[in-house]
This record gives sequence, C-alpha cells and structure tokens, in this order.
Amino acid sequence: FDRFRADAHGDALLVTAGDAVGATPPISNLFGDMPTIEMMNALGFTADSLGNHNFDAGAGYMFGGLAPRADFPYLSANLVLAGNDTATPNAADAPFLPSLLLDVDGVSVGLIGFSNPDIPLLTRPGALDPYRVVNPGPAVTAEAERLRGAGAAAIIAIGHMGATGGDLTAPTGPVVAVANELRDVDLVVADHTDMQVSAVLPNRIMLVENRSKGVYFTR
Repeated sequence: FDRFRADAHGDALLVTAGDAVGATPPISNLFGDMPTIEMMNALGFTADSLGNHNFDAGAGYMFGGLAPRADFPYLSANLVLAGNDTATPNAADAPFLPSLLLDVDGVSVGLIGFSNPDIPLLTRPGALDPYRVVNPGPAVTAEAERLRGAGAAAIIAIGHMGATGGDLTAPTGPVVAVANELRDVDLVVADHTDMQVSAVLPNRIMLVENRSKGVYFTR
C-alpha cells in the first residue's frame, strides 16, 4: 500500500466494505478481533462499512469494543435505529456515520457506506439490536444528494453487497441492482460475494468488487 501511495498523484484513500472482523482466523478471533483493528490502523484505512460479520458478536461489541479502537469511522446510511428510518446523525459521538465528506487535494469527496439487507438472516437473533437495515438504494441516494448539496464533487459508495453472476465487466446480482438505481454516485465499491468486478454500468457508475481475504485490491 505504501508503494502504491507513493505512486499516487496526490492524496490516497484506502477503504474496504465490511466483514473485516468476525469469522476471522484464530490469531485475531482469540483476541476479540482487536488485532484486525490494529492492522487496519497500521495500514491507514480511511473508512469501512458494516457487513453481517461485523455483528457476529453483536452490535454492542462492535460499537462498544471494536469501533472505539479504530482510527477510522464505520459508515452505513441504511443501518438505522429500530422504528426510525433516518440515518444515524453525523455526530462526533455516533457509533457509526452514514457518510464522510473529505478534502482530497482540494477536491471535496463524499464517502457513503451501506449494509446488506440480509444481515438478520446471516447473524444470530438479536445481534443487530437496537438497529435494523433498510433498503440501501433510497438511503444512499438521499445521502448522496445531501453531500452534493454540501459541495461534494465526487461520491463513492462502499457497501457490503456483491455480484453473484456474470463476469468481470458485465456482472449481475444484488449490488448491481442497487447500483443501477443510485443517483449522484460516481463509484460503488462492493464486497461480500468473493467476486472480481470492474465494470461501468449503463448509468455511468463504476462498480468494483474484489476477491475475499485480501487476494486482490482495486486501485
């Protein structure tokens, strides 16, 4: 990563899209996944989103144990408090944020996170409490519109949904369906399904996804 950062024309952002903790090798799992957070801090991550494995030990541990140790924020625009359809406010003490607005070499860049709607089916009962997951498409578009109004020149959505079929440049699957309905978004960084994707969709959104476990990353 340092080598590629040195090749960059200016500032570099390093992001991933959920599931960096949970279902991890024993060297991390036996220590409550704290080693994973320490490694992500050392690598200099800018942001992460929230996937199903983030809640393997429950939302309380995720936001009370792991997130406070991270030098980067967790993002999800469609993870909301139960009974409330509003994204978590951008407050300094919030356990996670819907988005970030960053200055990258003088350009305002928005980062929006989103979570997979099937988290309740992939975790134990009550693991998400007191949150629930709403439809990512409208939530990400609404957040993108807000960031554009705040001056964002480019918007990246990082979400824990992936492709399930097709090929590298013509993928199909849940994240493709969501990306096709988004507005005001330039790039979607996907995850979750261990597929390699690098495509430009009909709505001109670029969609990328990488193989799991650090086999590849997209520059």
